[in-house]
Amino acid sequence: MGNVPAVVEPPDHLSVSLCTTAQTLHDAVQKFWQAEEVDTALPVDPLHTLVEAQFVTTHSRSPSGRYQVCLPLRISPTLPPLGDSREIAERRWLSVERKLRRNDQLRSAYHAFMREFLEMGHMSPATSPGSFVVPHFAIVRDSPTSPVRVVFDGSCRDTSGLSLNDRLLTGPPLQKDISEIVTLFRLAPIAVTCDIKMMYRMVEVQQPFRKWQHIVYRERERDPLVEFEINTLVYGLSPSPFLAQRTLRQLVEDEGSPYPLASRALLECTFMDDVACSLETLAQAKQYKTELISLLEKGGFELRKWASNSTALLSDIPQEHQSKVLTINNDVEPSLHILGVVWHPGSDQFSYRIALSEVASTKRAILSQVASIYDPMGWVSPVVFWAKSFLQELWLQGMDWDTPLPADLRSRWAAYAGQLPKLEEVAIPRLCVPARCTSVQFVGMCDASSLGFGAAVYLRCCSGTQVSTHLIKAKTKVAPLKTQTIPRLELCAALLLAKLINSLSFLRSRLSPTAIYLFSDSKVVLAWLHSLPHTLKTYVANRVVSISELTAHCEWRHVPTQHNAADCASRGLSAPELVTHSLWWHGPDFLRQPVETWPPPFLEPLALEAIPERKTAPPTVVTMTTALPSSVILELISKSSSLERLRRVVAWVHRFSANVRRCRQDRQTGRLRPSELETALDVC
Repeated sequence: MGNVPAVVEPPDHLSVSLCTTAQTLHDAVQKFWQAEEVDTALPVDPLHTLVEAQFVTTHSRSPSGRYQVCLPLRISPTLPPLGDSREIAERRWLSVERKLRRNDQLRSAYHAFMREFLEMGHMSPATSPGSFVVPHFAIVRDSPTSPVRVVFDGSCRDTSGLSLNDRLLTGPPLQKDISEIVTLFRLAPIAVTCDIKMMYRMVEVQQPFRKWQHIVYRERERDPLVEFEINTLVYGLSPSPFLAQRTLRQLVEDEGSPYPLASRALLECTFMDDVACSLETLAQAKQYKTELISLLEKGGFELRKWASNSTALLSDIPQEHQSKVLTINNDVEPSLHILGVVWHPGSDQFSYRIALSEVASTKRAILSQVASIYDPMGWVSPVVFWAKSFLQELWLQGMDWDTPLPADLRSRWAAYAGQLPKLEEVAIPRLCVPARCTSVQFVGMCDASSLGFGAAVYLRCCSGTQVSTHLIKAKTKVAPLKTQTIPRLELCAALLLAKLINSLSFLRSRLSPTAIYLFSDSKVVLAWLHSLPHTLKTYVANRVVSISELTAHCEWRHVPTQHNAADCASRGLSAPELVTHSLWWHGPDFLRQPVETWPPPFLEPLALEAIPERKTAPPTVVTMTTALPSSVILELISKSSSLERLRRVVAWVHRFSANVRRCRQDRQTGRLRPSELETALDVC
């Protein structure tokens, strides 16, 4: 057949396929578990300090008042120079065009977005071509105002093998915890929400850094590709969240003094571009609205999507600037999504909307569906706990990701998923502090079962003789794969409650509770908490120390199991059960009675022998040296004819004195030892 010809040149065309499903699932799972964790303070990253210092020294303002920022570059001798990404960016755009060709609605929205981008001056034709070009694509969102958002792929790798995001520092996380914002949103009668319009795009990128924000785009396929330069912050670059949030904080520093209400809201009640605040009176709410509009205008920002439970507050806001409310499942009352939950401004209540698109039949599909349940406050955690426990069961069975589940497991999951729409009947009052509240207390409860453990915190408000209680926040965890005793799991529940209470420190400073009561139905755990840590085994001692440090300002009490609201979280509830479960939503009935009638504090410690995990006391060895009085020595000397005889008499006396203090098996017998004779000679 002859020689086979070899290809010595690379092919002219290269086909690249990318599947994003796994990454999307990874992000969803990461978001789910992050929401399930209790926030704790992290050590300061030196790189975060560097990015903060760079922002302080390099940011500037345009004549219109807009802020201009630098992109924080990662400086390292090991980083290769920026490579070429033009070819892959052009291929990616051609792929986007093919997708737009098949969807007229998406094509129209995409081009409208880009036209607006150009008309507002947020991008402009590039004055010179660049080798580094950022691909862009569309994200379809469930939003009534901007259903399509164009995102720029800063994670696309160039010819050097690195991406633009690899060369940028992200900066410290300035985002407030969403559960903190929701909690503050529940404290006062007048609720107000709004949205900072195009927040990222209102912050300009300084000219020298725009060369890394080039894109290629065309509206008509018959036209040549045009290279543009993005002039503002954009979605898709890793430092954009920090730079946008830090700009708002800088605006408060620079201009916030005359606007105290607005400044506090931007610092404490802002999540991304959403501002959610609650105020005591209509007059205060109107003042807040005026301040917020004026302060943000000074930085070039605009506010849109206003919503409130007070129609009087919205009376002077144009209809087009108010939030477009949604009607869910033909509900009579309109509602809107805010901070991960559904809020009904008319009735001033929160609700949930959890609907799984299809019946899952594999472990991968179930994991994806569980990760799609977003419950940052833990209000429906007893229902979510069942799903987490079911996932653990799948793991223990060692099933493959895409192997169809056995019929019994599939039917159990289908029954669970079919009940989730029932959660739409949950109605949680937004306001949890009555207008005439005179004192507040925090009440926490924890519990564990063989399946896992949970904790819940309630706010107890007293208005004269009237007492109200509301669930504030809850968390659950499944039991570790390594089997633990129930007392140990109960201790883990107490630690979870301690962390949960500690995460509400912002609420303590706002409300100044007169007391914080923590309840457990485990007498063993309460006995451990009243024990000295060094007397306990390591596993228990470490957790007792942590709990004691986190709850030094709290009072631990015992609660009977039937009154423990956290029992719902540690065992799970079905969606229909949860909807009307008063114990879960408001805690036990005794919380609404005078404190004097509650179960007493834990003042009767268990007997030492009844407390497990105590260290076994090592045998005590007592060493005693007996010194004979000098008068006795003189009498022995007078009766001894030689030094050797005296030494042996003293040695025998010393042995007898030591033996009477020892156990029989430890007593010295037999002939005197040389060491005993030497000791006796020293005495003589």
